[in-house]
Amino acid sequence: LQGLWNNHIPGVRILDNTFSNTGYTSIYLNRVHNPLISGNIIQGGYLGIYVTSGEAAITLVKNSVSVSGHGIKINYFGNLEPGLIANNFILVDGVSESYGLDIQNSSWLNVYHNTVVIKTHIAYAHAFNCNSNTAGTIRVMNNSFSCMNEGYASYVQYPATLLQSDYNNYY
Repeated sequence: LQGLWNNHIPGVRILDNTFSNTGYTSIYLNRVHNPLISGNIIQGGYLGIYVTSGEAAITLVKNSVSVSGHGIKINYFGNLEPGLIANNFILVDGVSESYGLDIQNSSWLNVYHNTVVIKTHIAYAHAFNCNSNTAGTIRVMNNSFSCMNEGYASYVQYPATLLQSDYNNYY
């Protein structure tokens, strides 16, 4: 689903669906305003959920994602109020570059109570990847990040991005 560069789609809701072997991406949202993605089950495919170029608070909760490349990717999402990424289960079991929860160029997010497991055998794998450079705008609390073979449980390119990171499990 894609809005226009100057007219983002408001109030998109994707609730309680099952996506199986959809190919590249199961849920793709571009230029949306205040989306809610909740209770979805994604099995198979390369990228589970990809939300890019959005505004206002994103709510991404209670999803189960099992894919071969990237679990959940948030890119260029600027919020005026904190968005919520919580209570998601992400499993990535593939043979290429892998990210579980990937936050790129985004701000004002609360990342709470997620479980992310990477089972790939590639050294370039991150259970939690954060590559945003807006200082002090992302909270990461009470998550479990696990990279079972090679790679990193957590990789934060600009540590000042994290407003708070506490009570997380890393393996």
